[in-house]
Formats: sequence, structure tokens, C-alpha cells
Amino acid sequence: MKWPQSWRNVHLGTALRRGESSLDVIRRHLPWRHRTDETSAAGVAGSTPVESTAVQAPLSATVSAAARRLHRLPEAARAQVRELQAAGTTQLSVVLDALIASGVSIQAMTEFAALWPSLDETVRSQVSRPLGGPAGGPMLFGPAHGAQIDGSTCGSAALVMQAAAGDPTLALWLAIGETLAGYLPREIRRVRPGSLMEPDALARFALVQREVKQQTNSGAVAGLPWPSGLGSPPWGAAREARFADLLFDNLPVDDSNASDFEAMRLRAEESVRAGVPVLLYVGGDLGRGVATAVPRHVVLLTGRYSDGFTVYEPSSGSVHTITDVQLRSRESSPALGGWNRVTWAILPRWRADDAGATMVS
Repeated sequence: MKWPQSWRNVHLGTALRRGESSLDVIRRHLPWRHRTDETSAAGVAGSTPVESTAVQAPLSATVSAAARRLHRLPEAARAQVRELQAAGTTQLSVVLDALIASGVSIQAMTEFAALWPSLDETVRSQVSRPLGGPAGGPMLFGPAHGAQIDGSTCGSAALVMQAAAGDPTLALWLAIGETLAGYLPREIRRVRPGSLMEPDALARFALVQREVKQQTNSGAVAGLPWPSGLGSPPWGAAREARFADLLFDNLPVDDSNASDFEAMRLRAEESVRAGVPVLLYVGGDLGRGVATAVPRHVVLLTGRYSDGFTVYEPSSGSVHTITDVQLRSRESSPALGGWNRVTWAILPRWRADDAGATMVS
């Protein structure tokens, strides 16, 4: 992803080493953009956005969430974080920001920082930038190719990748099977202890896909499970989506309405520029048969370049690119798994600034 020059290298670690407060970091580095009513979010987790007053979007969701949490911690805990940041490299400081934003305990952060020097550079890269693979190349954790395990787990694979992008402890487990004594990421908390030590990276990715699918589908239809063969319902995906301290909304997309589609695209662009990957449900149209005119596949927007997005496509397990023109064209694309229409989007619900620290709805 090409970050704006004004904040490309901003992270809390640098500021903390200079003795700045977390709130000073936010106020100095993160101007806020107002969003219009057309792109505002709802007030119920996993719900479809509705009209509301203007909300504010941070330029970095990780830094903003980390600052919120640091502000709530007692001074003794903040001092421990400052010590960890001061002792580490710039790369580790960025990772520690993500750990703070994810709600990881101070004990687990200390354990993670102690482990970091022993990791080789490939693993460090996969943990610090899990979605940073080259366009056209495979998505890798360890040596494993990060593809969906069957025809119904594209959404699960996308949700795992989204969560790993925000929580380095999940990325660490996917890459080398290592867990921390003081914290387990939500996606693997229900896994049997013996399975957590699975040595094969491909088997670990398969395991967590199954766990996430079980959660997205549980109680998704009037309290009853969503049929397994139909993948993950958008509202279940919105409920289970995880990045920092954000909640997510599911938004049906009418790509025949140009203004509505552009509002969705702008929200997705805003999200990935803030560092939050976006799930898109895609499908076909009646021209390809009735069965295709519904959500059939899920992809993950992972970054933004000048006139388009980088995309993790789970069936190939690879990173692709798609331009804004291609996304609007309704032509089939490898980035959409061969499908041609966007049908649903899972978008973050931005929080108010740190002074209020409340949800805007």
C-alpha cells in the first residue's frame, strides 16, 4: 500500500520514545475527515448502515485505537509500554502499536517483544505486514500458500487475513505456530490446546478457517445456523470481523445505481487508506444464470494505489490488483475470483475522536 507522505512513518513507538502522550500523537498526526450522511454507519453491530450525523474517520485506525487504549491504561502500564517501545526497533514499535490496538495484555506484549529478536526476517515481515505480499504473488504464512480450504470458506479465509492484519499474535501463530502465555487471539480461543501446536502452517490456516466459519454461521438465521454449504452470511461476517477496536457493518450493494456504488467504493477506499482491509461479496448476474445473481464469493481489499485496490483473492490464495474502472465495469476479473459484480461490503464503523471516545451512530 502507498501511504500518504504526511503519516507514512507515524507510529506510537516513536512518539513514546520522545515522551509524548498518546493523545498528543493523535492530535498532531491524525487530522480527521468528516463523512457524509450517504456513507455514515449504523449503531448496531453487524447492521446495515443508516443515515446519521457526520462521523469521523482516522487516517490510521491502528494508531488511533492504540492511543485510545493507552489513554485508559494506568500510568504504570503506560510506563511499561514506553520501556518496550524504547528498547525495540522501528519495526517492532509498529508491531507493538498493533498489539496495543488489539487489546493484548501487557504481559503478552512483553513476551512478544522478547521473542521478536529470535524471528528471522521472513517471519518478521509476515507478522508485521501480513497482507504486504506483492501483487500477482501468493499470500504466504510461513511456507504455506494462504488459500481457502474448500468452496465455502472464502469468507472465512478473508476474515482470518483481516484479523491477522490487525493482530500480530494471530499472524505469528499462522506463520510459525507460536502462541503467547498471556493472550490468545479470538479466532483460535476455541481450538483444542493440542491443535494449537499444529506444526504445519497449511493445517493451521485450515483449522482457523473452520473455526471462523463456525462462528459466522452460528445463530445467523433467526437463532439457527446458516447452512454450511452457503459459506458465511454477510451479517455473520460483519459480526465476526475484527480489526483493532472497531465494529463493522454489512452493506448490500446495488451496482446498477452509480451514486450508491461510488459511495460504497469511497467508503472502501477510506477504510484501506486507514489500514483496515475490507471484505467484498461478489457474484454474477442473470446473464450467467439465476444461481449466480447472488453473493457467491468473498475477496479482501488489502490496499490502495493511485487508481485502484490490491486484493487478496482466497480461491487462488494470491494478491491481485483491480482498478476503479474495472470494479465499476461489471466485467469478470481474477481479483474477484472470476466474478463480475459486487453485491455486499463489510465496512468499519468509525469511532469518534479520543476526546469523546464514544461510538457515533
